[in-house]
Amino acid sequence: TTLSQVTVTGNDADTGAGIKMLNGTATITDSVVTGNISVVDNSDYEEYSQGGGLYLQDVTATITGTDVTGNTAFQGAG
Repeated sequence: TTLSQVTVTGNDADTGAGIKMLNGTATITDSVVTGNISVVDNSDYEEYSQGGGLYLQDVTATITGTDVTGNTAFQGAG
């Protein structure tokens, strides 16, 4: 998967609100990932709120020239 010159903002999900990828290879270049929120409605499960901006599991990623800031999550706001 390749993303170039994109803005990912204003999203919400329980994991990977901005970008979520399981397995594979990712290249993200000259992009912005900001203002995304990973949230779980039930406080008993808030530890599952992961990866506000990026959630990459078993992924080989190359990220260059990309701002990943201002994202929110219980674990791994990035």
